[in-house]
Amino acid sequence: MAPRWEDRLRQFVPALLAEHPTLRGVAGDSAAVLHGSTTLGVEDAFSDLDVWLFLPEARLAALRAVERGSFFAFTLAGKEGHLNLESREECARRLDACDLPRIAELRRCRLLTDPNGWAGALVDRARQEMRAPVRRAWFCYHYVEMRSEHRACDNPIERGDAVALLLATTRTLEHAMRAALVLDGEPYPYSKWLARACAATPTGRAVLCLVEDVLDLLATDALRAPGPERQHPLSLKLREIRRVLVEAARAAGIDEPWLAQWWLFLDEARQGIEGVRW
Repeated sequence: MAPRWEDRLRQFVPALLAEHPTLRGVAGDSAAVLHGSTTLGVEDAFSDLDVWLFLPEARLAALRAVERGSFFAFTLAGKEGHLNLESREECARRLDACDLPRIAELRRCRLLTDPNGWAGALVDRARQEMRAPVRRAWFCYHYVEMRSEHRACDNPIERGDAVALLLATTRTLEHAMRAALVLDGEPYPYSKWLARACAATPTGRAVLCLVEDVLDLLATDALRAPGPERQHPLSLKLREIRRVLVEAARAAGIDEPWLAQWWLFLDEARQGIEGVRW
């Protein structure tokens, strides 16, 4: 579905820029990029056309001085869309700093206009294989955070606090899915696309099957099941997810103390992702 919209947008966006009173004249300095659900092949009544318009920071600042906001809505062939102004320098900084959801978007985006070749070079960098230090740091971070959130389930289970257990379980699953994707060398997308991304990688699929089991347990009112924690169905399922990640990490050559003694490495894991670059 993306190629159809890609071709239309290649004609539409330059005309939109030329006719817009504020955006008129930026075509030579800008790069337009299609991203979002359309590039995943998702087109339904709830999807729209997401287009980034990258500009040099100085040019973007000048535009913002005369136009409030950076969001411009449009309609193309009955399909709603929006043009979102972005700083190209800020995007490059986010890539360097391993903003993994942004990198995931860049990996699957489609170039619409790129007169200076800047956007194409950025996308090529985003599509490079994830380096070992990046993989190790971000897997460590999400694994340790997953263990911390799983531990946060203990007292809510013993106290019968279903709301606190729901929140801790959700955070545990999110970190687990992100850890699985990173371990497979795949930058993870925004939360709403996590399950779709996990279904496409080996460790992700193994974790996703267990996440589906958690959903089945939630449907049986497991949040209100009594303790003790070591016998609680949700906690047992989260332990299975942990086992999958530990076994996959060791198979990939990652066998470090924080896989077991995670609580000793909370600060180190959080600091570790600050020091790596894409």
